[in-house]
Amino acid sequence: NTPVPVTFSSTGTVKENALTALNSFATVNLNPDFTFFIREKLGKIAVMQQEMQKIDSEEELYKNIEDLLIYHDSLLQDLSYMKMILDVYSQKIKILETGVKNGTVNGLDVFKALNEEATQKIDFYEKQIEICMVVRNIELICGIPLGGLYDL
Repeated sequence: NTPVPVTFSSTGTVKENALTALNSFATVNLNPDFTFFIREKLGKIAVMQQEMQKIDSEEELYKNIEDLLIYHDSLLQDLSYMKMILDVYSQKIKILETGVKNGTVNGLDVFKALNEEATQKIDFYEKQIEICMVVRNIELICGIPLGGLYDL
């Protein structure tokens, strides 16, 4: 679009090989270019939409981090509880082994307790791995290098 549209026209009259009349016209349209204002308004709307998307993305990011931290705390509590269970199994096995030595307990009971303890240990180690994965996800979201969260 031309900022100020201008139209020129010129007419002339020739008689006997001589120019007898010359008329020139220039027309200037001073109406504003509304498409400029529309484009400007659309540009402002697009910028506002991008700002809103950025705010929404940041809020979602903070919510994800908060959810991961809550989940991490829950996993730590579970791990603490599992550690107590493992301690109980250890004590149970010692008591059963003493009972085997005294002849009051069958050796199969000790084997069952050892098997249950092994299952609990596997669950315990899986929970530790899950905690490490949650910590790594938090590091990735926050842009912290691998293992950097443990240094904080």
